[in-house]
Amino acid sequence: MRFNKREQGFTLVELLVVIAIIGILVGLLLPAVQAAREAARRMSCSNNLKQISLSLHNYNDTYGKFPSGQYFCKPGIACNNGVRSDWLQGWGWTASILPFIEQGNLGRQLNYGLNLYDPVNLPIIRTPMPIFQCPSDASRRPEVPPAGVASDTRRIATANYCGNGGSFSNSFESNSVVLPAGVGAQDQNWTNGILRRDSKHKFADITDGTSNTILIGEVTHYNFTWDPAMYGMWDPPSGTACCTLSMVRHGNQRLNPPPTASDVVKREGFHSYHTGGAQFGFCDGSVRFISQNVDFTNRQRTTATRNDLFDSANGGLNYGVYQRLFSRNDGLVLGDF
Repeated sequence: MRFNKREQGFTLVELLVVIAIIGILVGLLLPAVQAAREAARRMSCSNNLKQISLSLHNYNDTYGKFPSGQYFCKPGIACNNGVRSDWLQGWGWTASILPFIEQGNLGRQLNYGLNLYDPVNLPIIRTPMPIFQCPSDASRRPEVPPAGVASDTRRIATANYCGNGGSFSNSFESNSVVLPAGVGAQDQNWTNGILRRDSKHKFADITDGTSNTILIGEVTHYNFTWDPAMYGMWDPPSGTACCTLSMVRHGNQRLNPPPTASDVVKREGFHSYHTGGAQFGFCDGSVRFISQNVDFTNRQRTTATRNDLFDSANGGLNYGVYQRLFSRNDGLVLGDF
């Protein structure tokens, strides 16, 4: 018997079918590949938070307290919010823990008695730290100018993690600051975070429990003054501290706000590029993912709320789970998160 021998090669129709099949396979595989890559990035970010949290523990073991979120007021004086001559150079908690993340040699090169941007310190504060960078955040700039002044050629390395400054707007405030007339005395309920301006908090201060209190969390970048920075932040004209929100954030703003949110919401809160929420290091050294759908309130310190900041009279009804996670001493039950 004789069979007709087919000519080698594909017809145009067959070639188009093959291309279509390849496209379908790529379309099926690509999401899986992307998901695997994001899972790896998220794990790397989690490891960063774990190591940073443990370094803060080691700092506490050495000095008997956590570092200040930002060193803000000159010691021994009643610091005034409106008088920059009362303020320090703005070094942050990230600079304090350098010896505890195996960067002791780098830390010893810094002169904390000088401005961050002094010629002695300038080459060092540009040094990037992979441990402070979430690989999922493609928005992060490698360096930023002081206080967001784009024309300033000096630069400081950036980060993706900020400390817990408390539950309310400005609750990171230094206890050395003299508040404006009519605001009322500062109290432990308002300044209820862990890494605040000039704070010296110990484990004993965390009466809500270390497993119930956030220590640090993820923050993305928006190309503005308050993008997270390494080492600290400093104001060019005065040469003093500024922009504490580049190192410390609050629990009074929604987690992962939409792109249309105001700058106030973005600069005060926490956010990540991980789908559905963000990762946080807790005071017990654990790292947990918090859903952006967590029970949330934005209760503030006002004349009406000052005497019951945690809304204890209503069982904390207007002081939700997410805000409670930022307080070391509200005495309320958390619930699921």
